[in-house]
Parts: sequence; C-alpha cells; structure tokens
Amino acid sequence: MDAEAQPIGSRQRAAIGRRRVASLLYAITNRREIAGPLAALYVLRGSCAYMSTSCASFPLRNVLHELVEQQSHPCNLVELQTSGMDGVTFRAASFLDDYLFRPATLEEISIYEFVATHFRRKGTLKSPTTALFMSEHPLFNSHCIALRENEVVPVLVGMRMPFIDADS
Repeated sequence: MDAEAQPIGSRQRAAIGRRRVASLLYAITNRREIAGPLAALYVLRGSCAYMSTSCASFPLRNVLHELVEQQSHPCNLVELQTSGMDGVTFRAASFLDDYLFRPATLEEISIYEFVATHFRRKGTLKSPTTALFMSEHPLFNSHCIALRENEVVPVLVGMRMPFIDADS
C-alpha cells in the first residue's frame, strides 16, 4: 500500500501542519533573526511564555511590611451575608491572614506555592474540615481554602525587584 494512501490520525495531521507552518516561517524570515525560530517554537510547542497561563498576584510588599516592620497590613473588606434585618456585614481579611491561618494540612507549603496552588472561597456545608481556616482567621466561619484546578504563576506585586548589575 502506498504511504500517501494510508489514513493519517488527527494528531499526526496537526503535527504535520505545524511542521509545514514552521518551515514557511523559516522561509519567510531570516534564520539568523530571532523572529523566525521564536515563531516556529510558538507554533510547534505552544506558547514559550506565560501568555497562556493564568496568573495570581502575590502582594510581596504588604507581606514584608507586616513581617519585617510589624506594621498593620492592608486588608480587603469581604462582604458577608447575614439573615438578620441588617442584611450585610463586612470583615477585614488579607492575603497574609489566609497564609498564616491556613489549615494544618498545608503547614509544610511555602507562601509562593500557596499562591500558585490555593485560593480563598466561600465555605459551604460540604466543605471538608481539612480546608477550613484556623479559628484565628477573621473569615474562619464563612470561608475556606480551595485547591486550584491548574496551578497559576504568582506575580510579585508592590515592589520592583533590584537589578543584579549596578550598571544596568
């Protein structure tokens, strides 16, 4: 049987298509320029940057102010629904509170890994006890920790990282 006549799977077709597009990119651009190889890498393997990955902010300045300078850290007001006549109340909670008063099962996780893999959400009756905040957390009776389906890239927010080279 001729190789051209054999059926090709959809994955093989996609791979062949990517290779053909990559060869066109090389033909159009100069091989010595970065644009051609970078475009080919993007086509062949997907994004070579974090453009296709979700991000979460990591408020590093706030964390450092609280830990090093012993200053009060900025908090977000979280709306809590109540069944009384008042209807709505607010509590102050911060990212650092979430990390400091995390469940005991997450004791060994670093703050960077915590940002990448977990987030705060409203608790339900079905929330597992291993996901509940410690009682010192301002939202311990209404919120819990949830595991992200896909890890995110923590983005340091609040301060500029210094350059290594003094001349730059």
